[in-house]
Amino acid sequence: MLTAKQEGPSVIRLHPSSVTEIAQFCTFESLSDVRNFIIPYSPDKHLAEMANPKRVYLSIYKQTQLVGFIILALDGEKSVEFRRIVVAEQGHGIGQAAMLAMEMYCTQQLDRHRIWLDVFAFIHVVNTSTKKWATTFFQKRNSTESRCS
Repeated sequence: MLTAKQEGPSVIRLHPSSVTEIAQFCTFESLSDVRNFIIPYSPDKHLAEMANPKRVYLSIYKQTQLVGFIILALDGEKSVEFRRIVVAEQGHGIGQAAMLAMEMYCTQQLDRHRIWLDVFAFIHVVNTSTKKWATTFFQKRNSTESRCS
């Protein structure tokens, strides 16, 4: 489990997801603030993805409450595809803190130092702070890429 501080006294924790959380994941994906930006999975699709050894599901907890999840896809020996993040509570910095914790998880737990994502024309970054994180993260990644290869 990894912990990342966010603004204020709240703490975000990431830990490997459980199949018992799938129903909540589906609920999060059906929220109006979320469903316009992703293609929701069925419970069976989540179950199949969780069973795939190349997938990593991480649950996002704020204190003791499940507030979202991340899906990663292991790619080769050194990289990870950042496939999905879903956060139920918008505008509280949870997604930003979770992405920073995800970066730590990838490097510390998975020993993978390349994190990448596909960007599609119809997807846009809603939160300015998330956009700043992504820009900073990928600038940092590009400046250190020769070390990570």
